[in-house]
Order: sequence, then structure tokens, then C-alpha cells
Amino acid sequence: MKHNNLMNQFKDNELPLGELEKLGLYIQGRILLSRDNINALLTGRRTEMTNFRDLKFDGLSIPELDAKLSLKKDQDGTVSLNVHPIYKVAKSHELLDENESQKLQNGEIDNIAKDQEVQKGKVRKIIIEYDEQTKEFISYDPEKVSVPLKVNSETLNEEQIDQFKTGQIVELSDGTKFQHTALNPQGIRSDNKRLALSVLFDAGISYLVYKGIQALKNRAAKFQNEGFTNGYNQAVADMKQKGELKDSNVTIQQLIDKHTPNQESRGYGRSSSR
Repeated sequence: MKHNNLMNQFKDNELPLGELEKLGLYIQGRILLSRDNINALLTGRRTEMTNFRDLKFDGLSIPELDAKLSLKKDQDGTVSLNVHPIYKVAKSHELLDENESQKLQNGEIDNIAKDQEVQKGKVRKIIIEYDEQTKEFISYDPEKVSVPLKVNSETLNEEQIDQFKTGQIVELSDGTKFQHTALNPQGIRSDNKRLALSVLFDAGISYLVYKGIQALKNRAAKFQNEGFTNGYNQAVADMKQKGELKDSNVTIQQLIDKHTPNQESRGYGRSSSR
């Protein structure tokens, strides 16, 4: 089964710097977003919730706005920003009935697969999730999901690859559980706070360590395992020996490194992640 390249949805030179500048996120040649959030944009996911203040553009003045960001590509290839504010009431999704909508909103299910007609006679599967922060249903194409080759030294089989793409919980032989999600910048949840992944990039296979991973839904973060499993420790040892250990926060290409500040701003200025 095909493993998708981790950076396959958007290129670094496609980032809409003009729109980022209007939001106060691109100043004097520097992108004021964390590497995790930039990586989320490039891989087609959403950023963290971000607080914007004193926005002025297109004749509009907004004193304060909390929103997530994502990228979209128009039919002509133009890439622009999507802004996802917090809605007072959840907007309905055309492919969901009332029962399905309620189950997602109540957290009874993590996601649901649906067939979507993209053109006459052509259907594709999409996965729908519910963003509790913005009160919004979002969907993604499982065939565009970047699947790790290995997690904690264990090669994923075809069933596990399919489970990951479709947002199902994947379980390793040592009991470690994780799943893909489009709702957070890392694109993953787990019952462990850290995972070691080998992934496919444009330049080949790379090795990443993810830390501070979001807990699986309906599982309080305080009950997460620290994640120092035998498989994790072995993977990290192998990566160090090969000199290929990288933190997941520094997996973006050189242009992004050039534009990104060394330390993420934590105070509320024009904008800040939270």
C-alpha cells in the first residue's frame, strides 16, 4: 500500500505571505508561527487556536479574534488562507444526518467515513471530524494522509496503514495506541506522550520524535503514558547512532527555517498561539 510523502500538499514557497502579513504573522521577512503550526499548514492540517488583535484590512477593523488557520488551493493553483473562527452554534454538514452530527459533537465517535461525489459518476471517501474548539465539522481525504513507515521501531502493516489514514486507532504489538487526526497541528493523538516515527519526505526517509502528543479522545491527558517503551527507546537509540534524530518541530524546509524566529512568542501581541 502506498505511503504518501509527508510534504505532499503544499510547498513552502506557496505560503501566502501577503495574507499572513495582514494577520500580523509575517513581519520583516519572518513568519511568526511555531514550526509545528507551519508544518500543519504545509501538510493540509489546521494550526493551533491563535489570538489576533487589532486587525485592520480591506476596510474592516477587528479588535480581537480567536481562530485557527489552514491553507486551500483554488482551481487555478492559487494558495490562500482559510480562517476558522469560533462559531456560536455548530454548522451542519451536508453529508451527515442529525444522529451522526450529534454523535460527533457528543464525542461518542471520533470520526465518520462518508462517500462524497466530486463530479458526476465519481465518488471519493472522506473522513469527517468535529472540531470542539471552533464548533465546526471538518473533512479530509484519507488518500492524502501522510502515513509513517514505522512507529516506535515497528513497521506498519497494510491494515494499520489503512486504519491510520481513516482515523481509526492503530495498536502496536506492545499495546501503544495512536490515530491520525486533522484537528491538531501534529496530526496525531496517542495514549503515549511521545512517539518515534520514520516518515517519507521529498528527500527520502527521515526520523522524527514527537513529544507532548495530544491524548486520545475520551482519555484524560493525565492518564497518558510517558511513552518510554522499549520500541521508542530502541528507535531513538538507532536514530542517534545514525545521526538522523530530528525533533518533529524542525521538519520544515530551509526557507521556513530562514523565516521562522528562533523562539516562539508566548505573550499576546498582535498574535500568539495558545
